[in-house]
Parts: sequence; C-alpha cells; structure tokens
Amino acid sequence: VIYMAATQHVYHALQAVLGVCTEFTWSGKGPESGDHLEVSTARALFKALGPNRTIAHVDLSSSGIGSKHIEELANLLKVNTGITAINLSNCCVPDAGCEALAQALEGNTVLTSFVLSGCSIGESATHLFKALEANRALSSLDLSNNNVGNAESAALAKAMAVNTTLIDINLSVNGITEAGAPYLAQILQVNSRLKSMALGGNHLSDFGCDLLAVALRSNTALTSLDLRANGVVEGAEALLRGLECNSTLQLLDLSENGWRNSKILFANPRNKSVHILH
Repeated sequence: VIYMAATQHVYHALQAVLGVCTEFTWSGKGPESGDHLEVSTARALFKALGPNRTIAHVDLSSSGIGSKHIEELANLLKVNTGITAINLSNCCVPDAGCEALAQALEGNTVLTSFVLSGCSIGESATHLFKALEANRALSSLDLSNNNVGNAESAALAKAMAVNTTLIDINLSVNGITEAGAPYLAQILQVNSRLKSMALGGNHLSDFGCDLLAVALRSNTALTSLDLRANGVVEGAEALLRGLECNSTLQLLDLSENGWRNSKILFANPRNKSVHILH
C-alpha cells in the first residue's frame, strides 16, 4: 500500500515501487501537504498509473479532485488493465465528469468495484446506469448519499434488465421515495444476479415495501436487503409474507423504522435462515 502526501514527485515515487505495490491510497493530511490533490500531482499520478499493471486498488477518497481530474481518471480507465477497484467517495463529480466515467466504464473489462459515495452525482447517475447496459465487469457499485432519485431509479431498472455482472449496489441515503419503488421491485423481478441491495435512509414507506415484498416472492438471487430508516410500519409484515416464498434472502435490515409489531419476529417463513435486524 502506498500512502502519498501531496507532492510534485508522485510520478517518480510511484515508478520506484510499481513492481511491489498493489494499492494506492491518497493522503492529503501530511505535514507538508494540503488537503487537496493538486493538478500537476494528479497528472503525474495518472501518467504513472497508465501503464502500471500491479496496482489494483486506487483510493482517492476525500482528495478534492475536480472535474479535470475526473476526466483524466476516465481516460486512465480506458487504457489501464490492472485497476480493479476505485474509491472516489466524498469527491465532487460534476455531470461532465460522470459522463466521462460512464463512457470509460462501457468498454472497461477489469474494474469490479467502484465507490462514488457522497459525490453529489444526482441526476448524472443516469450516465452510469446507461453504462451498466454495456459493462460486463463491474460487480459492486456504491452510490450512497448522492441525491439519486426516482427518475434515476427508472434508468437503473432498465440497465439491470440486461446487466449480468453487478451483484452489489448501494443506494442508501438518496432521494428515492415510494414513486421509485416500482423500479426497485422491477430489478428484483427481472435480474437474477444481484445479491445485495442497500436502500437504507430513503423514503420508500409501506407502499414501497409492499412492492418489494411481492418481488421477493419470485427472486432467487438476493441474499441481503437493507431497508433501515425508510418509514416502514405495516410494510414490515408484507415483507415477512414475501419471505414465505423466498428461500435465498439471509439478511433483512428493518432497523430504525416505525413498526412495533412483534409478529414479524416470531413468524416462521420458509427461509428459516433469514436474519432480521430490528
């Protein structure tokens, strides 16, 4: 693992250790650095990573990289064949940057994990979801805390109807309401690969849970569903009824909701291994 402070010598430092390191983590907290990745430093970094085949994980979270950096990173993803995981959490990713990343993802065949939590993506998530229709490598996508809403959920459902590689998606703490629930339920009905869906901190309410409960009856892939803090009251029992016909779900998180009916804890669904957090 390489922990680099902001410096003009990133390129040379990386070149010296390319053959032995597998991870790069940006740290802008050193005594000789600022908090943000400078333009020249980012350029040197991406230049060094371009031909590199040993560094698999790149963590640039909270590095303050801007639009120009994001587009350069997108260009890197078009030529690098070694990076399998990227973390850009808490970085601002504007629409142009998100579109550039999406274009890179369409043809990328090695990146399996992409963390974009807290990147203020919003409506631009549609670019990424469109890319999922063509991408055949990404297995984990974290878009939590991004103001992704109902319209974007529709774009995701369209993509997941044809995507066969994504198995883990995090949409926690976004703006998805019960109006977006039909699209989430559609994903569970048509996609046979997704294993984990995190929806905590949205506003799906009982209506949304009713739709997800119906989808769970026929779903044979999902093993983890996070619905904490979604304003669920009566919908908890609907979910339990859905589990009566489901034998694959192992974890259902209903914590931080408003339901108080203990029947959900003592019912006996066919899936006896499901663990319900309350």
